[in-house]
Amino acid sequence: MSSKKNTIALSKLSKNLKTLRTEKKYTQMYISIQTGIDISLYQKYESNNPPNIRLTNLLKILAFYNIKLEELLK
Repeated sequence: MSSKKNTIALSKLSKNLKTLRTEKKYTQMYISIQTGIDISLYQKYESNNPPNIRLTNLLKILAFYNIKLEELLK
């Protein structure tokens, strides 16, 4: 994946993570505890400039929300 496409995908993922969480009225801390992802790292995933997400963490988030990757990236 090119750097530009990677940035776009991460930006969309970041925005959708925040939207999903706020729609369900969850806090970042709650998601962190439920998934086992460090709170500061999860906060970065929702930021305007998110870091690359580890596959293991992505799978934890998808399992928590019971969604597929396609749903998170739409």
